[in-house]
Amino acid sequence: MCRRLSSRGVINPTQGIVADIAEAIYQRAQDEVSAVNTLLRAGPINVCWIHARVLWEQMVNIAYIAREPEERAQRFLSYYIVLSKKWSDACALDLRFAAFNEDGYGDMINAYHAELIGRFPQMEKSRTWSGKSLRQMAKEIGAEADYPIYYSYLSQHAHPSIAGVGHPEMNAPSDAYLARMVEKLTAFSAARLGRVYAELLNFDPSPWEKLEKVIRQSDEFWGPTPPAYES
Repeated sequence: MCRRLSSRGVINPTQGIVADIAEAIYQRAQDEVSAVNTLLRAGPINVCWIHARVLWEQMVNIAYIAREPEERAQRFLSYYIVLSKKWSDACALDLRFAAFNEDGYGDMINAYHAELIGRFPQMEKSRTWSGKSLRQMAKEIGAEADYPIYYSYLSQHAHPSIAGVGHPEMNAPSDAYLARMVEKLTAFSAARLGRVYAELLNFDPSPWEKLEKVIRQSDEFWGPTPPAYES
């Protein structure tokens, strides 16, 4: 991708870049859903948390972009330069990765970065492409109430916390219960992401809207979600 930066319009996005980004996020989301389904069948179930959380993050990102598609799609794509600059600088300090900066790669990234920061100076110190935390983005799209479960709770199980590694004295839910919960969270994230994707590409979003509503009302089938660990 680095060699194609100018042709892909990282600094000056080309027409249709919103659709390209929506398509890329949607395709990655399909990979996450596939990973969850595979792990639910073959295990280990606890690894599902990681993919379920990533899927929710993708949903938040695409829904946030959809609020102001042109401007936010440009920021989303342009932030790749910021990340590439950090990676290039790190490689320059580590002889094991020195080859990555050969053939003018480091100079190319530095030039793109200087141009980008010249136009968008606020991006230089931003820790995220949007300049906001995931929770702030979730709040803007009306999903802040889901943050404690979809992010904070899943994070506890995705990372090597006591909840994630487990302990004999913990009264942990059964694998069957955890599998049911992961299925529910994954299905809802996929449904909402699909709806936003359809809206951005001018497809009919009604099938996704119906699925999202069914999942929201399905506690009697799925069982209630457990309390979240606030972070």
